[in-house]
Amino acid sequence: MREVTCVLGLVSVLITPGVTQEPTAESQAKRAQDSPLVLAEVIDDATGEPLAGFTAVPGVNPLLGIGWQWQPHQVSHFKEGDLRWPPEGLRGYRKEQVLRVEAPGYVPVLSPVVMPVDADAANKSEKVTRPTAGGGEVEFDAVWPRADRPTRFTLRMRRGSVPGRVVDHEGTPIAGAVVAAGMPQYRQPYFYQGEVWRRAESRPTSPRDRWQRAFYTESDSEGRFELPQEIVRTRVIASHPKGIARIRLEPGAERVELRLEPLGRIEGRCVWNGEPGAKQKLYLFASAHQDRTTTDSEGRFVFENVPPGEAGIGRNSSPNGTDRYVCMDPSARLLVKGGETTSCVLGGEGRPVVGRVTGYSDWRNVRVSVHLRRSWPSMSLRGSDDPTVGAFWGFVHSKIYRHYDTEEVSVSEEGVFRVDHVPAENWAVVATERKGDEILRQGESTFQIAMMPGGSSQVPKEIGAIELRADERITYPEIKPRGTRFEISPQEFELLKSFRPIGEDPGDKDK
Repeated sequence: MREVTCVLGLVSVLITPGVTQEPTAESQAKRAQDSPLVLAEVIDDATGEPLAGFTAVPGVNPLLGIGWQWQPHQVSHFKEGDLRWPPEGLRGYRKEQVLRVEAPGYVPVLSPVVMPVDADAANKSEKVTRPTAGGGEVEFDAVWPRADRPTRFTLRMRRGSVPGRVVDHEGTPIAGAVVAAGMPQYRQPYFYQGEVWRRAESRPTSPRDRWQRAFYTESDSEGRFELPQEIVRTRVIASHPKGIARIRLEPGAERVELRLEPLGRIEGRCVWNGEPGAKQKLYLFASAHQDRTTTDSEGRFVFENVPPGEAGIGRNSSPNGTDRYVCMDPSARLLVKGGETTSCVLGGEGRPVVGRVTGYSDWRNVRVSVHLRRSWPSMSLRGSDDPTVGAFWGFVHSKIYRHYDTEEVSVSEEGVFRVDHVPAENWAVVATERKGDEILRQGESTFQIAMMPGGSSQVPKEIGAIELRADERITYPEIKPRGTRFEISPQEFELLKSFRPIGEDPGDKDK
């Protein structure tokens, strides 16, 4: 066999005639980075005509209760019914994925699950089940493409919308109400200061920004409006001077009615260690709602136009004067009534907590501790410069934190315990039986105390029984820094020892 060497410019190419080689899985995967995995046709279900324009976005790693995790940074536009994925200039995923295809006036559709390139399974198809946002699993068609032979299919899209109406609490149609709708986590609409928040349309936006924007409309003179039909559960909200409305719209719903509720109001005060929390930044969070304010010199604050129902208020520590990274500690919840003013205190004297320990061998060796139950801020590779963790670490070392620190208490012969002056917050209680330095048994429970008028109550909070078990080990009371109590793993504690507080903590000015 004769080998021929050709010189093309400055590139030497060796050509060996008569020799062929089947592509391997590795070579196919490499080629897939530049070649389409999917060549599909998107058509109108009624007419069979190609759609003039549509959008596609990939979803990966489906999770139970969340479904496919959409990737807005890869949203792409297509024309004349031709769907090429990944499009030219975009590097696709080398993992299983599904495409969500959307067009104005049409119901979104999902493609078959596109599996990773596999030379041995090229262009086969079968059924697979994957978790959904609804909490169950659903069956999908699945296809296995190869780099030199993209999978082909047709997606048929049908037109659809959901008619709706806005009414007041008596059923009278409301004109001019702002209505917003969007799927959770990606296009979720919300209120700000009692009104549907809408980003200024004049701002230049990217395809990613536009894809993540909720749908907005207004009710007409008869209170009527129309929403896009969705294939997932959707949050729908509306606002008007007469009130607000919030619902979850299930996929397949034929119509929707939004009944306005009157807004409420919150008057409160921050009190820590018997002193007013002056000039504290506070953040209000509720279902589809957020707001912020700053306390006055006496620690007083007001939130207007608050949706009725459960709400939470947290101290907003923004390191370096920014609002991008915040620490919401401490925080507590309360129930807001529409059309009324709700009074509360963040901090305050708190209330007694009582409970009972079971499963011990000697009650005299049992101790109970109550401490903040905290969703620990995510660890970051940024080390001591991470502003979120730095803000929380600053709270742990602050004078305000000492208001939430409690001492261990003993139990009675019957296992009953009482902890006084527990403020409103989310708490964990840990019971431990020791023999010297050895832990014999442990048990834990959690509870929540809502904010109270005046910040205190003499009525004990009953938290029930805590069973001690020999195989139970609660690590965080044993590894906590001195004077602190919060949930933290040994690995996180070692990492956090290198973190430093970030930003000025107003609670430390008088330390």
